[in-house]
Amino acid sequence: MNIRDVDLNLLVMLDALLREQSVTRAARAMDITQPAMSNALKRLRKLLGDPILVRTASGMQPTARAAQLHRPVRNVLAEMEALIAPNRAFEPETAERLFTILITDYAASILMPHVVDVLEHEAPNIALNILSAGSDAIDQIERGEADFLVNEFGRLPANFHQQRLWDDRLACLIRADHPALAAADGTLTLETFLSQRHVLITQTGVGLSRIDEALADRGLSRRISVLTRTSFGRLW
Repeated sequence: MNIRDVDLNLLVMLDALLREQSVTRAARAMDITQPAMSNALKRLRKLLGDPILVRTASGMQPTARAAQLHRPVRNVLAEMEALIAPNRAFEPETAERLFTILITDYAASILMPHVVDVLEHEAPNIALNILSAGSDAIDQIERGEADFLVNEFGRLPANFHQQRLWDDRLACLIRADHPALAAADGTLTLETFLSQRHVLITQTGVGLSRIDEALADRGLSRRISVLTRTSFGRLW
């Protein structure tokens, strides 16, 4: 295959089809007619020798090959957009734009009040769409569905830029008359902490928290009685 014979607009169509997993929604997102998007899908199937989208009981789903192609295609399109975009400096005082931010509840409570205050004074025409960062947040960024992701990460894909925003530490709060303190002469020791039953709240309701990872590094573990992705607030 010679790249000169390939209509590169088809990559844009492929990205939309894999993102929306629907010819109708992809056409709407690209602001073209449904027959035009159907024709693009037909050409893509011929070009790639793959159905790309197949109908299942739960709706249209990408084939295995199409799913593997989505991230590289999204990366190529992002690089092309950055390459040809006008080289204009960002001017916060006059910029009018909506930024979508994926962020955890904890990070939002710490960071967003400050961000909103700064925007109010320095970038009054900037709007924010703040969404909860789920397990597929990195994929959402790569699909172009959000602009920023605020979370704690290990290793990120090479095409990501990351910056440390702040350092934090873990702390444990316990009421003064908790029975565990009475049994330990008023001191919350690590042994006392580990002897208690714990509730683990995570984004997915499974997995380990930073507390559990830190304990595991020391060959320790705690007693987790409830795993959930819901904050119980005053119930606990």
